[in-house]
Amino acid sequence: MDLHMPELDGTEIIEPFRKHADTPVILISAYLDDAEVEQLKQVGIRHFLQKPFTLSELRKVVNAALRDCPG
Repeated sequence: MDLHMPELDGTEIIEPFRKHADTPVILISAYLDDAEVEQLKQVGIRHFLQKPFTLSELRKVVNAALRDCPG
C-alpha cells in the first residue's frame, strides 16, 4: 500500500483494515520521514519500503512480514 495516493491517504485505509484482518501491511512510499514512520508504528505498521526499492529489498520485507503473520 502506498502512503501518499492522489485522493486518499494510505493511513485512512490501513486503520480499518487492521481492525478486521491479521494480514501484515507493507507500506510503500517515496516520501517517508522518521516522524511518519514512528506514527505508523504506533498504529501497528511494522514493514516499510522506500521507493525506489530493489527486488532484494522487496523480498526481505515480504519475508519479514510473513514471519510476523499469526498462525
